[in-house]
Amino acid sequence: MTYYKRGLQVPGIEAKTKQSLESYIKETEELIVQGPYQTALSLVPTEGTDAEKKKANAPRAIQILNDIIANYPNTDIADLSYVQLGICYEALEQWDNAINAYGRLLKKYTDAKGNPIVPYSDNVVSAVEYAKGRRNQLLAFKAAQQKVSR
Repeated sequence: MTYYKRGLQVPGIEAKTKQSLESYIKETEELIVQGPYQTALSLVPTEGTDAEKKKANAPRAIQILNDIIANYPNTDIADLSYVQLGICYEALEQWDNAINAYGRLLKKYTDAKGNPIVPYSDNVVSAVEYAKGRRNQLLAFKAAQQKVSR
């Protein structure tokens, strides 16, 4: 993989060759990251997961998801990982971390003027919409909690 990435930096590389290398790298990274992502998904709390299991599994899922995002940031799976990360933080009642996870995905698909950027993948489009909704719900929840505590 490193050699293909180095190939992108060759002076005078033809646009078509560069595009082919970028496509190959992205496809390969998507395949490589499938295993860790499936492992993380098996640990992400879902409806009906008991509280003890949530607290036991979520930290490991968070670690795997953060590794995916750090090592394969340009993959669709990294984008989907932000949502799963938010879900894990919600299970642990770490509201600020959940809001941040959802916000990181939204920021990735927002231009410098604050306009949305439409992802190429339908799965990522759905993830962005989910993140937007959950983030707004959590912000409203936090605002309501702050009013009650005053």
